[in-house]
Amino acid sequence: MWSVRDIKKKGKSALKKNYWRSVVVAALMFLLATVTSALTQIRRESILQNVGFEPLHEMAPNELLIIAGIVVVGYMSIIVSAVLIKIIFANALEAGGCLFFRNNAEKGSAELVLIREGFSDYAHVFAALLLRDVFNCLWYCLLIFPGLVKSYSYRMVPYIVKEYPDLSEIEVITLSRRMMDGNKWRTFLLDMTFLGWTILGIVTFGIVNVLWTLPYYENTMAALFLELNGGQKN
Repeated sequence: MWSVRDIKKKGKSALKKNYWRSVVVAALMFLLATVTSALTQIRRESILQNVGFEPLHEMAPNELLIIAGIVVVGYMSIIVSAVLIKIIFANALEAGGCLFFRNNAEKGSAELVLIREGFSDYAHVFAALLLRDVFNCLWYCLLIFPGLVKSYSYRMVPYIVKEYPDLSEIEVITLSRRMMDGNKWRTFLLDMTFLGWTILGIVTFGIVNVLWTLPYYENTMAALFLELNGGQKN
């Protein structure tokens, strides 16, 4: 039975043994997510500026319909663009990053080139992580709390997809659920121990997050995967 303290100790040890590479990989994973968010914000503002709103009471009904159509199409394009970036690039980078941190947590050393492995056997990685995202989305559409709980069930998918390349996409999802059975609450508590560091990172404009919190967290999650994966093999 694993403890939050022991897993964090392993994660911190792995980080210290390979600090700068851990920072680089965590920063790359974070950067792509940030770029996606930034592009979404820029496009949203561009749509609003180009529409050139006038007071609504001065517009004719047909003008209101045109404005509404432009806004709806614009926002849909934003959503589609963000989703495509995530499923085509960010998910593969996530899988490669998880492989790096998994090896680093186990051996205390890992090479940066491992992040490219997320793009090898790309169709399988793409399908497995897309299936995870679809399941997460469906659960969140049901209710926030069930969505949050089920998101923990799929937490190990990006590790498993590279650890067991012969498993089908459904088998990857199933194995992740099996690993997380009885472990979701403690994993949530583990996440909460990083809340203070995350807040400190916000206060320091992301500096602490990039240089400490993110690489520390990713190494800790990899240590958790190794613990749960070892339990599955026994």
